[in-house]
Order: sequence, then C-alpha cells, then structure tokens
Amino acid sequence: MAHGYYTSPALHGRTLVFVSEDDLFIVDSLPKQLLENGGGDDDGSMDSRPLIASRLTTCSARDGLRASNPCISPCGKWVAYVCGSDERGDDVWIVPTQGGATEQLTFEGVPADKQRGLAVRGWSPDGTQVLYATPSFSTLPDQQLALVTAFGSRRGESAVLPL
Repeated sequence: MAHGYYTSPALHGRTLVFVSEDDLFIVDSLPKQLLENGGGDDDGSMDSRPLIASRLTTCSARDGLRASNPCISPCGKWVAYVCGSDERGDDVWIVPTQGGATEQLTFEGVPADKQRGLAVRGWSPDGTQVLYATPSFSTLPDQQLALVTAFGSRRGESAVLPL
C-alpha cells in the first residue's frame, strides 16, 4: 500500500488489521524485526521491503458503508468490526482473516456517534462471542456492554452484561 491514512490498528501475533479508505486491510505476516528489538535489526537498520496489505472488506463499495474498530479473534482466524453508514446506522460484523464473505451479527442500526456509538471491544476467551459497547440496551445516554454470539445455532444472539 502507498502512504496514506491508516487508523484503528489491531495486532495479533504477526497479523495486523487496520482501517483505510473506510475498509479493513490485513498484513498477515509482519517481519519479526518490527516486533522485536524496538523495530530494527541489531544495528538499528530496518528492512526496506514494503509490507503488502490485502483488502478484507469492500464496505466502501456498498452503499457508502464504512468499516471501523477491528478486533482480531483469539485464534487469529476472524476479525470483528463495526460496519455502517449515517443512513443505516452501525452494526457488528465478522470476516475471516483469510478473506471471504462478511457476516452481520447485530441488526441494531445504532446511529454513528463517536462518543456513544457502537464499538467492538474484544472477543470472549474461547473466541465464540464478540464483546461490544452499544447504547441500544442502555437506559442512560451511554453505552452498555453486550456479547453477541458469532457462530453456531445461536449466532447473532446478544446478551447484555450485568454491570
């Protein structure tokens, strides 16, 4: 990828997912030297080979949608993220890190709001549920944490955390 505007990095092992141009991109094998020794070789030099990023989503090509807030699953095989638009609102989606079909997990259509909007916060330790913050279940003008099931017969079912 050329120089550009990259946001919301998510790192898992040597895999990096980030947002650019309203879509998710992945670099699936970061050089070890970037993660060790402060980012360089013993002599302080950096590998000059460019990193190759692949597009994971095509949100921007569909109805002006935008991807944001990626989070890689504990097994490293899935990315949960927020996808939405000003007109449709935001929801939680997942996509395999190897690429493929995206799957919508929530259907809340939360209005895009940087302060109190929908945000992916993590995964359950076993990687079967996505933790997200949403105003949909809150009785206050604030977010409430919820878990949505990502796989199996209960896929898409949300449960509010009693906090």
